[in-house]
Amino acid sequence: MRGKRVLALVLIGLLSLSVISTVSAAPIFDLTEKNSGLVKVNYSESERQTKILIQKDEISYYYQLRGEEGSFPLQLGSGDYRLSLLEQIEGNRYRIIHSTKVAADISDERIPFLQSAQPVEWQEDMETVKLARSLVEGLESAEEKAAALYEYIVHDFTYDKKKAASSLSPDYLPDVEETLVSKKGICYDYAVLFAVMARSSGIPAKVVMGYHPDVSGYHAWNEVYLPQEGGWVVVDLTYDLSMVERGIQETMIKKGEAFQKTKEY
Repeated sequence: MRGKRVLALVLIGLLSLSVISTVSAAPIFDLTEKNSGLVKVNYSESERQTKILIQKDEISYYYQLRGEEGSFPLQLGSGDYRLSLLEQIEGNRYRIIHSTKVAADISDERIPFLQSAQPVEWQEDMETVKLARSLVEGLESAEEKAAALYEYIVHDFTYDKKKAASSLSPDYLPDVEETLVSKKGICYDYAVLFAVMARSSGIPAKVVMGYHPDVSGYHAWNEVYLPQEGGWVVVDLTYDLSMVERGIQETMIKKGEAFQKTKEY
């Protein structure tokens, strides 16, 4: 129901990579913002598909490098990371063409979740950002702002069943500008849309992937930092807008213990 097939394909595609090691000495990673939970990549030496692998402890995240540049999160907190650039050999076989270690000192766990980084990418001149800021204009607390963004999405958008049933690429990334215009999407689309709108309004927000007992398959939702609620709370836009379509009004904040998190961005 909530784009679970798409998200499952994304996860499976990333976990099935076969990597062969080789090293390039080229300066590829820009680490100037590492203590803000952000690393930038600039690479133009290959016409093959490339991916970014970010590892900390036993946790690995893969990202698609689209074009020659990209921004990627260090969302696992302070500590030692390994960053690798992978180049496709064939199929799901990749080789490491550059790898480096970096120590990040992130003073506040919320900082990475205010950044523009894949998959939550945004720019100041985007219509999504302009709209978000107009929706929260005059509101003071993070709670009021988050509620305004939430109410807009759950009452103005619909779940895209056709898209959920389609065969999207395992590397699919939501386009928030497209979602804003079409006013329809799957769970991944809405999680990223809400995160972009929240972050660009100064509210720390995560895109979370995993499972819920009421959802058959993989799912995506948000966590947003609300000081008056004591910290991170769970928000599930897709479920709630589906309920609104049926004439049922839900509350914004969900019981976090019901959600099983596997990834967060």
